[in-house]
Amino acid sequence: MTAIQLRHTLKRLGLSQRQFAFRLKLDVGTVNRWATGRRDVPEAVALLLDCWRRDGVPARPTARRKR
Repeated sequence: MTAIQLRHTLKRLGLSQRQFAFRLKLDVGTVNRWATGRRDVPEAVALLLDCWRRDGVPARPTARRKR
């Protein structure tokens, strides 16, 4: 997946780089480096985005309260 494909896919899914980073528990800078082409998009991330594009983005889980 190229940087352009990543940006297009995130836009199509309605996710910002920040939202995508939050869902994957990554620093937004990491996603930005992929989106600008400074780093290659990992194959696992490309596969995940292909699944989300095909099946839809899963609902964001709610945080559990600690007891």
